[in-house]
Amino acid sequence: YWFYRNWKRVRERTGHSLSPFWRSFFGVVWAFALFDEVDKQARAAGESPGWEPMTLAVSFFFLTITQRLPDPWWLVTFASVLLLIPVQRTINRMAAHRGVSPDARLGPLRLALVALGGILLAFAVYATFVPEAGA
Repeated sequence: YWFYRNWKRVRERTGHSLSPFWRSFFGVVWAFALFDEVDKQARAAGESPGWEPMTLAVSFFFLTITQRLPDPWWLVTFASVLLLIPVQRTINRMAAHRGVSPDARLGPLRLALVALGGILLAFAVYATFVPEAGA
């Protein structure tokens, strides 16, 4: 969802013919292009992002593919979301310079989705550490 929203904004801002859906679907591959785009936009606006697109994208790629590791090591993949934080902070700073405040509301639908995701994550972690019955 994060990738989709940001690619959609890139398409609106640049007018490029690109598919936010497919770039999000293959987000791990397109992460570098998005991080590079945010970096270029920030530098054009006089911002110094404080992170390197290639380093962040390669790190994101490797943390994402750790999902293929055996139990419980696959849980490392959840750290990949932490690499999106500096990019989002840069996006928020650029928006603030344009006088746009980020949408930080946590309405009922978003709260329900966060709760559902938290429950699913808790079950996944639980299932990783609890042996199967009859095993």
